[in-house]
Amino acid sequence: MSDEVAAQRGRLAAEILASDVYKDAYEAVRQEYMHAWMQSPAGDVEGRESLFMMIKILDKVRADMAAQIATGKMAQATLDAKAKRAVGINTRFPL
Repeated sequence: MSDEVAAQRGRLAAEILASDVYKDAYEAVRQEYMHAWMQSPAGDVEGRESLFMMIKILDKVRADMAAQIATGKMAQATLDAKAKRAVGINTRFPL
């Protein structure tokens, strides 16, 4: 993936995670899973394990979004450094 694409994806991931709609949906789903897990009978091992995995998957999606933000920031820093070098070269060696 190019630095431009990574930077754009990082910005988009940041916008999504900062969105009130995303935050509300994430919390509602996570609370629903947690409530169902805590209310499930102790003997329902399969059901409890399934709910636990659903919570972990939800958390994994958020972690992946955070990783895309970090990657996007690094890509943007690379793009900024390249642009700065290009400006420096153009100033030292005008056409």
